Amino acid sequence: MSISTSAFANLEEFRATDPEFVEFFTNFADIEVPNQTKLDAKTRYMAILATLLGCQGIDEFKAILPDALKAGLTPSECKEIIYQGTAYLGIGRTRPFLKAANEIFDSVNIKLPLSDSSTTTPENRILAGNEAQVKIFGEGMKGFQDSGPEDTRHINKWLAGNCFGDYYTRKGLDLRQRELITFCYIAAQGGCEPQLIAHAKGNFNMGNDKDFLIDVISQCLPYIGYPRSLNAIQCVRKAGEYLMKYILIFAFILIFASSSFANSVRGYDDFVLVKGGAFLMGSPESENWRSDDELQHKVNLSDFYISRYEVTQKEYKSLMNENPSSFTGDNKPVENVSWLDAIKFCNAKSKYENLTPVYEIDGEKVTWNLATDGYRLPTEAEWEYACRAGTQTPFNLEHSIGADEANFYGHYPYEIEENYFSQSKLSTKPGIYRGETVNVASFEPNKLGLYD
Repeated sequence: MSISTSAFANLEEFRATDPEFVEFFTNFADIEVPNQTKLDAKTRYMAILATLLGCQGIDEFKAILPDALKAGLTPSECKEIIYQGTAYLGIGRTRPFLKAANEIFDSVNIKLPLSDSSTTTPENRILAGNEAQVKIFGEGMKGFQDSGPEDTRHINKWLAGNCFGDYYTRKGLDLRQRELITFCYIAAQGGCEPQLIAHAKGNFNMGNDKDFLIDVISQCLPYIGYPRSLNAIQCVRKAGEYLMKYILIFAFILIFASSSFANSVRGYDDFVLVKGGAFLMGSPESENWRSDDELQHKVNLSDFYISRYEVTQKEYKSLMNENPSSFTGDNKPVENVSWLDAIKFCNAKSKYENLTPVYEIDGEKVTWNLATDGYRLPTEAEWEYACRAGTQTPFNLEHSIGADEANFYGHYPYEIEENYFSQSKLSTKPGIYRGETVNVASFEPNKLGLYD
Protein backbone atom coordinates (compact mmCIF):
# COMPACT_ATOMS: atom_id res chain seq x y z
CA MET A 1 0.00 0.00 0.00
CA SER A 2 1.25 3.49 -0.74
CA ILE A 3 -0.11 6.98 -0.42
CA SER A 4 -1.28 8.55 -3.63
CA THR A 5 1.46 10.70 -5.14
CA SER A 6 -0.88 13.67 -4.73
CA ALA A 7 -0.16 13.43 -1.00
CA PHE A 8 3.26 14.85 -1.69
CA ALA A 9 2.23 17.07 -4.58
CA ASN A 10 3.12 20.11 -2.51
CA LEU A 11 6.77 19.02 -2.78
CA GLU A 12 6.64 19.38 -6.55
CA GLU A 13 7.43 23.08 -6.17
CA PHE A 14 10.89 21.92 -5.09
CA ARG A 15 11.39 19.52 -7.99
CA ALA A 16 13.41 22.05 -10.00
CA THR A 17 15.47 23.36 -7.09
CA ASP A 18 15.86 20.23 -4.92
CA PRO A 19 15.33 17.24 -7.20
CA GLU A 20 17.44 14.77 -5.21
CA PHE A 21 15.65 15.53 -1.95
CA VAL A 22 12.21 15.22 -3.54
CA GLU A 23 13.22 11.92 -5.11
CA PHE A 24 14.60 10.14 -2.03
CA PHE A 25 11.99 11.56 0.36
CA THR A 26 9.03 10.50 -1.79
CA ASN A 27 10.56 7.06 -2.37
CA PHE A 28 10.90 6.65 1.39
CA ALA A 29 7.57 8.13 2.49
CA ASP A 30 5.45 6.98 -0.45
CA ILE A 31 6.87 3.47 -0.99
CA GLU A 32 9.23 2.16 1.66
CA VAL A 33 7.24 3.20 4.75
CA PRO A 34 3.76 2.12 3.54
CA ASN A 35 5.14 -1.25 2.48
CA GLN A 36 6.12 -1.89 6.11
CA THR A 37 2.62 -1.58 7.61
CA LYS A 38 -0.12 -3.99 8.59
CA LEU A 39 -2.59 -1.15 9.16
CA ASP A 40 -5.62 -0.86 6.92
CA ALA A 41 -5.77 2.28 4.78
CA LYS A 42 -8.40 4.05 6.90
CA THR A 43 -6.56 3.52 10.17
CA ARG A 44 -3.29 4.64 8.62
CA TYR A 45 -4.78 7.86 7.27
CA MET A 46 -6.55 8.48 10.56
CA ALA A 47 -3.23 8.25 12.41
CA ILE A 48 -1.42 10.45 9.89
CA LEU A 49 -4.07 13.18 9.98
CA ALA A 50 -3.98 13.26 13.78
CA THR A 51 -0.18 13.32 13.69
CA LEU A 52 -0.18 16.27 11.30
CA LEU A 53 -2.43 18.17 13.71
CA GLY A 54 -0.02 17.37 16.52
CA CYS A 55 3.08 18.55 14.64
CA GLN A 56 1.23 21.45 12.97
CA GLY A 57 1.87 20.12 9.47
CA ILE A 58 -0.88 22.16 7.81
CA ASP A 59 0.52 21.98 4.26
CA GLU A 60 0.83 18.18 4.38
CA PHE A 61 -2.63 17.99 5.96
CA LYS A 62 -4.14 19.88 3.02
CA ALA A 63 -2.39 17.54 0.60
CA ILE A 64 -3.34 14.31 2.37
CA LEU A 65 -6.95 15.00 3.43
CA PRO A 66 -8.39 14.44 -0.10
CA ASP A 67 -6.62 11.08 -0.30
CA ALA A 68 -7.90 10.15 3.15
CA LEU A 69 -11.44 10.75 1.91
CA LYS A 70 -10.75 8.60 -1.16
CA ALA A 71 -9.39 5.84 1.12
CA GLY A 72 -12.72 5.64 2.92
CA LEU A 73 -12.55 8.09 5.81
CA THR A 74 -15.90 9.81 6.09
CA PRO A 75 -16.21 13.58 6.38
CA SER A 76 -17.52 13.04 9.91
CA GLU A 77 -14.46 10.97 10.89
CA CYS A 78 -12.13 13.63 9.49
CA LYS A 79 -13.95 16.39 11.36
CA GLU A 80 -13.88 14.41 14.62
CA ILE A 81 -10.10 14.09 14.34
CA ILE A 82 -9.86 17.89 14.16
CA TYR A 83 -12.46 18.54 16.86
CA GLN A 84 -10.87 16.18 19.39
CA GLY A 85 -7.46 17.64 18.69
CA THR A 86 -8.65 20.86 20.29
CA ALA A 87 -8.73 19.17 23.70
CA TYR A 88 -5.06 18.19 23.38
CA LEU A 89 -3.64 20.99 21.23
CA GLY A 90 -5.90 23.98 21.85
CA ILE A 91 -8.01 25.97 19.42
CA GLY A 92 -4.99 28.11 18.56
CA ARG A 93 -3.46 25.11 16.83
CA THR A 94 -6.57 23.38 15.43
CA ARG A 95 -8.32 26.40 13.90
CA PRO A 96 -6.18 26.42 10.71
CA PHE A 97 -6.92 22.73 10.18
CA LEU A 98 -10.66 23.23 10.62
CA LYS A 99 -10.57 26.04 8.08
CA ALA A 100 -8.53 23.93 5.64
CA ALA A 101 -10.90 20.97 5.98
CA ASN A 102 -13.92 23.18 5.28
CA GLU A 103 -12.28 24.55 2.15
CA ILE A 104 -11.41 21.06 0.89
CA PHE A 105 -14.90 19.73 1.68
CA ASP A 106 -16.41 22.63 -0.25
CA SER A 107 -14.13 21.91 -3.22
CA VAL A 108 -15.42 18.32 -3.45
CA ASN A 109 -19.07 19.29 -2.84
CA ILE A 110 -19.39 17.97 0.72
CA LYS A 111 -22.25 19.95 2.22
CA LEU A 112 -21.67 21.64 5.55
CA PRO A 113 -22.56 21.58 8.35
CA LEU A 114 -22.50 17.82 8.83
CA SER A 115 -25.21 16.12 10.88
CA ASP A 116 -25.06 16.51 14.67
CA SER A 117 -22.88 13.97 16.48
CA SER A 118 -23.18 15.00 20.13
CA THR A 119 -24.64 12.39 22.51
CA THR A 120 -24.47 14.33 25.76
CA THR A 121 -26.20 17.29 27.37
CA PRO A 122 -24.81 20.00 29.68
CA GLU A 123 -26.42 18.08 32.53
CA ASN A 124 -24.92 14.63 31.89
CA ARG A 125 -21.63 15.39 30.09
CA ILE A 126 -19.45 15.05 33.21
CA LEU A 127 -20.87 11.67 34.22
CA ALA A 128 -20.81 10.44 30.61
CA GLY A 129 -17.22 11.61 30.25
CA ASN A 130 -16.21 9.85 33.45
CA GLU A 131 -17.83 6.66 32.17
CA ALA A 132 -15.62 6.91 29.09
CA GLN A 133 -12.56 7.44 31.31
CA VAL A 134 -13.43 4.31 33.29
CA LYS A 135 -13.87 2.24 30.11
CA ILE A 136 -10.47 3.35 28.84
CA PHE A 137 -8.36 3.53 31.99
CA GLY A 138 -10.16 1.26 34.46
CA GLU A 139 -12.23 1.48 37.62
CA GLY A 140 -9.60 3.59 39.32
CA MET A 141 -10.97 6.54 37.31
CA LYS A 142 -14.42 6.39 38.92
CA GLY A 143 -15.24 9.79 40.38
CA PHE A 144 -12.11 11.34 38.87
CA GLN A 145 -13.96 14.62 38.39
CA ASP A 146 -14.25 15.03 42.16
CA SER A 147 -10.67 14.05 43.01
CA GLY A 148 -7.37 15.83 43.38
CA PRO A 149 -6.11 18.87 45.29
CA GLU A 150 -8.80 21.47 45.81
CA ASP A 151 -6.99 24.18 43.88
CA THR A 152 -6.85 22.09 40.67
CA ARG A 153 -9.95 19.94 41.10
CA HIS A 154 -11.76 22.07 38.54
CA ILE A 155 -9.31 20.82 35.88
CA ASN A 156 -10.20 17.21 36.66
CA LYS A 157 -13.84 18.19 36.25
CA TRP A 158 -13.03 19.81 32.91
CA LEU A 159 -11.14 16.69 31.80
CA ALA A 160 -14.18 14.54 32.56
CA GLY A 161 -16.80 16.93 31.20
CA ASN A 162 -15.00 18.65 28.34
CA CYS A 163 -12.19 16.39 27.10
CA PHE A 164 -14.08 13.12 27.54
CA GLY A 165 -17.71 14.24 27.89
CA ASP A 166 -17.79 16.70 24.97
CA TYR A 167 -15.42 14.85 22.61
CA TYR A 168 -15.02 11.15 23.41
CA THR A 169 -18.77 10.55 23.65
CA ARG A 170 -19.50 11.91 20.20
CA LYS A 171 -20.60 9.74 17.30
CA GLY A 172 -18.27 9.26 14.34
CA LEU A 173 -15.39 7.49 16.09
CA ASP A 174 -15.39 4.73 18.71
CA LEU A 175 -13.30 4.80 21.89
CA ARG A 176 -10.57 2.68 20.37
CA GLN A 177 -10.17 5.08 17.46
CA ARG A 178 -10.31 8.09 19.77
CA GLU A 179 -7.52 6.75 21.96
CA LEU A 180 -5.48 6.11 18.82
CA ILE A 181 -5.74 9.68 17.55
CA THR A 182 -5.07 11.07 21.04
CA PHE A 183 -1.87 9.04 21.15
CA CYS A 184 -0.90 10.52 17.77
CA TYR A 185 -1.55 14.14 18.83
CA ILE A 186 0.60 13.75 21.94
CA ALA A 187 3.40 11.82 20.23
CA ALA A 188 3.62 14.38 17.44
CA GLN A 189 3.74 17.49 19.61
CA GLY A 190 6.43 16.07 21.91
CA GLY A 191 7.29 17.04 25.47
CA CYS A 192 4.31 15.28 27.06
CA GLU A 193 5.85 11.91 27.89
CA PRO A 194 3.80 11.14 31.06
CA GLN A 195 0.58 11.76 29.14
CA LEU A 196 1.86 9.71 26.20
CA ILE A 197 2.63 6.76 28.46
CA ALA A 198 -0.80 7.06 30.07
CA HIS A 199 -2.54 7.05 26.70
CA ALA A 200 -0.39 4.16 25.49
CA LYS A 201 -1.86 2.24 28.44
CA GLY A 202 -5.32 3.44 27.41
CA ASN A 203 -4.69 2.14 23.91
CA PHE A 204 -3.63 -1.22 25.32
CA ASN A 205 -6.89 -1.35 27.27
CA MET A 206 -8.83 -0.60 24.09
CA GLY A 207 -7.12 -3.40 22.16
CA ASN A 208 -4.45 -1.31 20.39
CA ASP A 209 -1.46 -3.36 21.49
CA LYS A 210 2.27 -2.57 21.48
CA ASP A 211 2.89 -3.88 17.95
CA PHE A 212 -0.06 -1.87 16.64
CA LEU A 213 1.19 1.37 18.22
CA ILE A 214 4.73 0.84 16.95
CA ASP A 215 3.25 0.30 13.48
CA VAL A 216 1.32 3.57 13.85
CA ILE A 217 4.45 5.45 14.95
CA SER A 218 6.41 3.97 12.06
CA GLN A 219 3.85 5.15 9.53
CA CYS A 220 3.87 8.65 10.99
CA LEU A 221 7.67 8.89 11.15
CA PRO A 222 8.08 10.79 7.83
CA TYR A 223 5.92 13.57 9.26
CA ILE A 224 7.49 13.98 12.72
CA GLY A 225 11.04 12.67 12.23
CA TYR A 226 13.15 10.18 14.14
CA PRO A 227 13.59 11.85 17.57
CA ARG A 228 9.87 12.13 18.32
CA SER A 229 9.18 8.74 16.77
CA LEU A 230 11.84 7.00 18.85
CA ASN A 231 10.66 8.88 21.93
CA ALA A 232 7.11 7.67 21.30
CA ILE A 233 8.31 4.08 20.89
CA GLN A 234 10.17 4.35 24.19
CA CYS A 235 6.96 5.56 25.86
CA VAL A 236 5.08 2.60 24.41
CA ARG A 237 7.72 0.27 25.81
CA LYS A 238 7.48 1.92 29.23
CA ALA A 239 3.71 1.52 29.16
CA GLY A 240 4.24 -2.12 28.23
CA GLU A 241 6.62 -2.61 31.16
CA TYR A 242 3.98 -1.15 33.45
CA LEU A 243 1.35 -3.40 31.93
CA MET A 244 3.53 -6.45 32.46
CA LYS A 245 2.99 -6.05 36.19
CA TYR A 246 -0.58 -7.05 35.42
CA ILE A 247 -0.22 -9.26 32.36
CA LEU A 248 3.20 -10.87 31.95
CA ILE A 249 2.94 -12.16 35.49
CA PHE A 250 -0.76 -12.06 36.12
CA ALA A 251 -3.18 -13.30 38.77
CA PHE A 252 -6.79 -14.26 38.22
CA ILE A 253 -9.54 -13.12 40.52
CA LEU A 254 -13.10 -14.25 40.83
CA ILE A 255 -16.07 -12.02 41.49
CA PHE A 256 -19.75 -12.79 41.05
CA ALA A 257 -19.04 -16.47 41.69
CA SER A 258 -21.93 -18.84 42.16
CA SER A 259 -22.40 -19.87 45.78
CA SER A 260 -21.30 -23.42 45.07
CA PHE A 261 -18.11 -22.30 43.40
CA ALA A 262 -17.49 -19.69 46.10
CA ASN A 263 -17.74 -22.46 48.67
CA SER A 264 -15.23 -24.55 46.76
CA VAL A 265 -12.88 -21.58 46.51
CA ARG A 266 -12.97 -21.13 50.28
CA GLY A 267 -11.49 -24.57 50.54
CA TYR A 268 -8.99 -24.06 47.77
CA ASP A 269 -5.62 -22.81 48.97
CA ASP A 270 -4.74 -21.06 45.72
CA PHE A 271 -7.33 -18.31 46.26
CA VAL A 272 -7.66 -15.62 48.87
CA LEU A 273 -10.87 -13.79 49.73
CA VAL A 274 -10.13 -10.07 49.74
CA LYS A 275 -12.72 -8.14 51.70
CA GLY A 276 -13.83 -5.01 49.92
CA GLY A 277 -13.71 -1.50 51.25
CA ALA A 278 -12.51 2.01 50.50
CA PHE A 279 -8.89 2.96 49.92
CA LEU A 280 -6.80 5.77 48.49
CA MET A 281 -5.65 4.67 45.06
CA GLY A 282 -2.54 6.28 43.63
CA SER A 283 0.34 7.93 45.43
CA PRO A 284 0.88 11.24 47.26
CA GLU A 285 2.56 14.02 45.30
CA SER A 286 5.45 13.90 47.76
CA GLU A 287 6.35 10.31 46.81
CA ASN A 288 9.57 9.96 44.84
CA TRP A 289 9.56 8.36 41.39
CA ARG A 290 5.77 8.59 41.06
CA SER A 291 4.14 9.01 37.65
CA ASP A 292 1.86 11.93 36.86
CA ASP A 293 -1.09 9.57 36.39
CA GLU A 294 -0.95 8.35 40.02
CA LEU A 295 -3.28 11.05 41.36
CA GLN A 296 -4.65 9.92 44.72
CA HIS A 297 -8.39 9.38 44.83
CA LYS A 298 -10.82 7.33 46.89
CA VAL A 299 -12.06 4.05 45.41
CA ASN A 300 -14.70 1.68 46.82
CA LEU A 301 -14.45 -2.03 46.03
CA SER A 302 -16.58 -5.09 46.70
CA ASP A 303 -15.26 -8.44 47.97
CA PHE A 304 -13.33 -10.56 45.48
CA TYR A 305 -11.21 -13.69 45.28
CA ILE A 306 -7.68 -13.45 43.91
CA SER A 307 -5.10 -16.12 43.22
CA ARG A 308 -2.25 -16.33 45.73
CA TYR A 309 0.24 -16.84 42.92
CA GLU A 310 0.91 -15.73 39.40
CA VAL A 311 -0.31 -18.12 36.72
CA THR A 312 2.45 -20.66 36.20
CA GLN A 313 3.75 -21.89 32.89
CA LYS A 314 2.56 -25.39 33.73
CA GLU A 315 -1.01 -24.19 34.29
CA TYR A 316 -1.00 -22.01 31.19
CA LYS A 317 0.37 -24.77 28.96
CA SER A 318 -2.13 -27.32 30.29
CA LEU A 319 -5.01 -25.23 28.94
CA MET A 320 -3.50 -23.35 26.00
CA ASN A 321 -1.15 -26.07 24.67
CA GLU A 322 1.71 -23.61 24.36
CA ASN A 323 4.27 -21.84 26.51
CA PRO A 324 5.37 -18.45 25.14
CA SER A 325 7.73 -17.75 28.05
CA SER A 326 11.35 -16.75 27.55
CA PHE A 327 12.48 -18.04 30.96
CA THR A 328 11.05 -21.53 31.03
CA GLY A 329 10.15 -23.57 34.08
CA ASP A 330 6.91 -25.26 35.15
CA ASN A 331 6.64 -23.21 38.35
CA LYS A 332 7.81 -19.93 36.89
CA PRO A 333 5.18 -17.35 35.97
CA VAL A 334 4.04 -17.34 32.37
CA GLU A 335 5.27 -14.32 30.41
CA ASN A 336 5.29 -12.96 26.87
CA VAL A 337 1.49 -13.06 26.77
CA SER A 338 -0.66 -10.20 25.58
CA TRP A 339 -3.79 -8.93 27.28
CA LEU A 340 -5.84 -10.79 24.70
CA ASP A 341 -3.90 -14.00 25.43
CA ALA A 342 -4.59 -13.54 29.13
CA ILE A 343 -8.34 -13.16 28.76
CA LYS A 344 -8.47 -16.14 26.41
CA PHE A 345 -6.79 -18.14 29.17
CA CYS A 346 -9.40 -16.86 31.64
CA ASN A 347 -12.19 -18.10 29.38
CA ALA A 348 -10.44 -21.44 28.82
CA LYS A 349 -10.04 -21.95 32.56
CA SER A 350 -13.68 -21.05 33.13
CA LYS A 351 -14.87 -23.56 30.54
CA TYR A 352 -12.56 -26.25 31.92
CA GLU A 353 -14.18 -25.84 35.34
CA ASN A 354 -17.72 -25.66 33.90
CA LEU A 355 -18.11 -21.97 34.66
CA THR A 356 -19.51 -19.31 32.35
CA PRO A 357 -16.71 -17.34 30.65
CA VAL A 358 -16.51 -13.68 31.62
CA TYR A 359 -15.26 -12.34 28.30
CA GLU A 360 -17.08 -12.23 24.97
CA ILE A 361 -14.42 -12.00 22.26
CA ASP A 362 -15.13 -10.87 18.71
CA GLY A 363 -11.78 -10.54 16.93
CA GLU A 364 -10.01 -7.85 18.95
CA LYS A 365 -13.24 -6.50 20.44
CA VAL A 366 -13.76 -7.71 24.00
CA THR A 367 -16.84 -7.33 26.20
CA TRP A 368 -16.88 -8.05 29.93
CA ASN A 369 -20.09 -9.81 30.98
CA LEU A 370 -20.65 -8.82 34.61
CA ALA A 371 -23.35 -11.46 35.14
CA THR A 372 -21.08 -14.48 34.67
CA ASP A 373 -19.25 -16.59 37.26
CA GLY A 374 -15.94 -17.37 35.57
CA TYR A 375 -12.35 -16.17 35.89
CA ARG A 376 -11.15 -12.74 34.87
CA LEU A 377 -8.20 -10.41 35.26
CA PRO A 378 -8.15 -7.98 38.17
CA THR A 379 -8.98 -4.36 37.50
CA GLU A 380 -6.22 -1.88 38.19
CA ALA A 381 -7.99 -0.76 41.36
CA GLU A 382 -8.45 -4.34 42.61
CA TRP A 383 -4.84 -5.16 41.88
CA GLU A 384 -3.51 -2.14 43.77
CA TYR A 385 -5.89 -2.77 46.68
CA ALA A 386 -4.76 -6.39 46.96
CA CYS A 387 -1.07 -5.51 46.59
CA ARG A 388 -1.22 -2.77 49.20
CA ALA A 389 -2.99 -5.02 51.72
CA GLY A 390 -3.91 -2.00 53.80
CA THR A 391 -0.59 -0.16 53.51
CA GLN A 392 0.09 3.34 52.16
CA THR A 393 3.85 3.06 51.68
CA PRO A 394 5.46 3.01 48.20
CA PHE A 395 5.79 -0.79 48.54
CA ASN A 396 3.45 -3.15 50.34
CA LEU A 397 6.09 -4.31 52.82
CA GLU A 398 7.78 -1.05 53.71
CA HIS A 399 9.17 2.20 52.35
CA SER A 400 11.60 0.32 50.09
CA ILE A 401 12.34 -3.27 49.07
CA GLY A 402 15.51 -5.20 48.49
CA ALA A 403 16.55 -7.93 46.10
CA ASP A 404 15.92 -10.54 48.79
CA GLU A 405 12.26 -9.46 48.97
CA ALA A 406 11.37 -9.14 45.28
CA ASN A 407 12.73 -9.94 41.83
CA PHE A 408 13.72 -6.67 40.18
CA TYR A 409 16.78 -4.75 38.99
CA GLY A 410 18.41 -5.05 42.37
CA HIS A 411 21.39 -2.88 41.42
CA TYR A 412 19.02 0.09 41.33
CA PRO A 413 16.87 0.22 44.48
CA TYR A 414 14.25 2.83 45.24
CA GLU A 415 15.59 6.40 45.67
CA ILE A 416 19.15 5.50 44.67
CA GLU A 417 19.22 8.46 42.26
CA GLU A 418 18.76 10.88 45.17
CA ASN A 419 21.37 9.09 47.28
CA TYR A 420 23.86 7.76 44.76
CA PHE A 421 26.82 9.37 46.48
CA SER A 422 25.48 8.86 50.00
CA GLN A 423 24.07 5.34 49.96
CA SER A 424 24.17 5.12 53.74
CA LYS A 425 20.93 7.08 53.66
CA LEU A 426 19.16 4.47 51.50
CA SER A 427 16.50 2.35 53.18
CA THR A 428 17.63 -0.54 50.96
CA LYS A 429 21.12 -1.06 49.58
CA PRO A 430 21.83 -2.25 46.02
CA GLY A 431 21.57 -6.02 45.63
CA ILE A 432 21.70 -8.71 42.99
CA TYR A 433 20.03 -8.61 39.60
CA ARG A 434 18.87 -12.10 38.63
CA GLY A 435 18.12 -11.28 35.01
CA GLU A 436 15.29 -13.83 34.79
CA THR A 437 12.01 -14.80 36.39
CA VAL A 438 11.97 -17.08 39.44
CA ASN A 439 9.51 -19.70 40.72
CA VAL A 440 6.27 -18.36 42.13
CA ALA A 441 6.18 -17.93 45.91
CA SER A 442 9.95 -17.42 46.03
CA PHE A 443 9.51 -14.46 48.37
CA GLU A 444 7.46 -13.72 51.48
CA PRO A 445 3.77 -12.91 50.86
CA ASN A 446 2.10 -9.65 51.78
CA LYS A 447 -0.34 -9.32 54.69
CA LEU A 448 -3.14 -10.90 52.63
CA GLY A 449 -1.05 -13.95 51.79
CA LEU A 450 -0.43 -12.91 48.17
CA TYR A 451 2.95 -13.73 46.69
CA ASP A 452 5.44 -11.92 44.45
